[in-house]
Amino acid sequence: MISYLLLIFVFGFAHCERCFECSGIDNPNNCTTIKTCGAEEKCSVKQYVTAQGNILYDVDCLATLTCQSLGNIFGKRDARAATDVTTCEECCDGDFCNHQGCGATGLAPVGDRGPLCFACDSATGPDACNQVVTCAKGEECLLYVIPELSGPSQLVYRSMCEPTAACSAISSLHHNAICAPNCCIDDLCNNQCASQTTACDTANGWQQWTDGSTTLCVKVHNEHQNWEDARKTCIADGGDLVVLDNVDKALIARREATADSTLDGQSGIWIGAKDFNDNNQFLWVDNTPVVVANGDWDNGQPNYHDGGHEQDCALMWGGSPTHFQWHDDWCEKRLSFICEK
Repeated sequence: MISYLLLIFVFGFAHCERCFECSGIDNPNNCTTIKTCGAEEKCSVKQYVTAQGNILYDVDCLATLTCQSLGNIFGKRDARAATDVTTCEECCDGDFCNHQGCGATGLAPVGDRGPLCFACDSATGPDACNQVVTCAKGEECLLYVIPELSGPSQLVYRSMCEPTAACSAISSLHHNAICAPNCCIDDLCNNQCASQTTACDTANGWQQWTDGSTTLCVKVHNEHQNWEDARKTCIADGGDLVVLDNVDKALIARREATADSTLDGQSGIWIGAKDFNDNNQFLWVDNTPVVVANGDWDNGQPNYHDGGHEQDCALMWGGSPTHFQWHDDWCEKRLSFICEK
């Protein structure tokens, strides 16, 4: 009779939110699928021997009561396949804890390998991806919003491995006011957005505008460019045209623009809103809608066309009665502009 050491550990009683889920694998740390468990479940690992003598593992969620009642299962026939013999079953507390167990060791330390990262081409939430991959050394985990797939009512997220330099470049290109791109180096760290409150590096013309808890990190360009060229300049600077998606941001921008004596009071300043789809619906450059109630439009604005021109791009106009409220205008007009990062 083949004998195996029975190892049964039941650790604590905390709720386990997300666990690995695979069956018939030769090592728990080879599983690449994640699932969300029920409120009364824990992560688990089961080791069994097949009729052919192969030692395999199932990793999944298991009811907490079952975990607590695990007893002497050495030599127990598996309910799924009568010829399989269960030799170990363990439960553990905490997210993703069942990538090891029943004598199988976990992954090598992060310093000896790349991080374990979520990897989905598209997902409907930052934590909606259920596939993982081990990155190469020198790579980081990345999460960002895909502008071309996102819309006003739904953001679409991509998670992946990327070399450090590429991760930084992609983060700069895909700024989003709702979900800042996240480059990180810890295992399974790219299932949440980066903090939006990172310090503003005020070198090279960048400045921090603050009022209470609202902060903008901006760079005012006094040279005149059309809207598209202005946006390209901002992206090259590591940001994008400024997103003023709430009243506090709009009022800070109006106050600072009014106080800036270098700006032409009778011209405008491009901001990051445009009628991208020519349907009289303005979107910010992060693909979120411009909500009228949160905006700072001047009376009668936006009016979408004037003087034979479509007016698809938004600006702060110095000639408005209250100075620098928003107007729409012809996108080819050459104006100053504000970048944000």
